[in-house]
Amino acid sequence: MTFSGYKRKSILSEKTDMSCPFCESKSTISISVIVKYYHFFNIPFLAVGKRGISKCSNCKQVLSSTEMNDQIKQVYNTIQAKIRIPLVYYIGSILSLILVSYLLLNLFL
Repeated sequence: MTFSGYKRKSILSEKTDMSCPFCESKSTISISVIVKYYHFFNIPFLAVGKRGISKCSNCKQVLSSTEMNDQIKQVYNTIQAKIRIPLVYYIGSILSLILVSYLLLNLFL
């Protein structure tokens, strides 16, 4: 069991109407935005970044954002631009800041 480390979680998965560049089946591409975060005792402390993948539901081909063709990458960029990393991935940092502030205030008052 690990007490700290990095995890990844999908924060959005959206189906598109594009055809797969490999199997050429229509409307099978889904684009996912994945956030990577640091956790301590499974409490998220700090979001490191977000990245995207596209997956074909027919042939199961998975492409990272660097491997996508221009058409899929354009859709991915519009999806990623409107998605922000949720505040819950910073909850450990926020709680630590509140705890330290409370302890310092009680120490000096």
